[in-house]
Amino acid sequence: MKKIEEFAGYLTSLKRDGSVILLRLAPWDVRNDDSPVLLVQSKSSSVNHPNGLTLESIFENEYEIDELELNENKLSIWVYDFDSPVEISGDNISFEFVPYNHEEYKNIILNKDKHLEQYYKENVGLRKKLHEVASFIQQQEQRILFKSATHPEGTEGYKLYKGQLKILSKLKNRLNT
Repeated sequence: MKKIEEFAGYLTSLKRDGSVILLRLAPWDVRNDDSPVLLVQSKSSSVNHPNGLTLESIFENEYEIDELELNENKLSIWVYDFDSPVEISGDNISFEFVPYNHEEYKNIILNKDKHLEQYYKENVGLRKKLHEVASFIQQQEQRILFKSATHPEGTEGYKLYKGQLKILSKLKNRLNT
C-alpha cells in the first residue's frame, strides 16, 4: 500500500453529502502504476479553512497540493504558496489508491495536447529565428567577400576580413546550416 504522505497533485473531484466528504486527488505527473489516484473519504467531518483557502477554492483554481498529513482523525491538505493547511476533522477518515477514471484520462490527454501545441509553436518560432540568423550570416559573408576583394592578399585589411569569414563559418557550423 502506498503512503498518503508521499502524495502530491491536484484535487480533481470534491463531493459533499451532509457531513460526508469524498475527495479524489490525481498526481502532478502521469503515473503508469495501477493505482495513482488518491481517494479520501471522511464521515461526520468538519473543515477548518485558514486564510480563506477552502476545499472548493483548491478544486476550482486547481491549486497544487504539496503535501497531505493524516494524523488520527485529521487530514491536513497543504497547498503550494499557502502557509496553513486546510484541515478535515472527522470519524473514519479513510483513503485508498485507485486507477484513473475516464474524466481523468480525458484531462491528461487534453493537457498533453495543450503542451504539444505550445511546444510546436515554440519550435516554429525558434526555427524561424535560426533561419533569420543563417540568412544574416550569409549576407555578412557576401558583404565581407565583396569588401575583401579590394584588399590585396597579405595586407591587414585582407587578414581582418579573412578572420571575420572564419568566425562566420564557425557560427554557420554551430547553427548546423
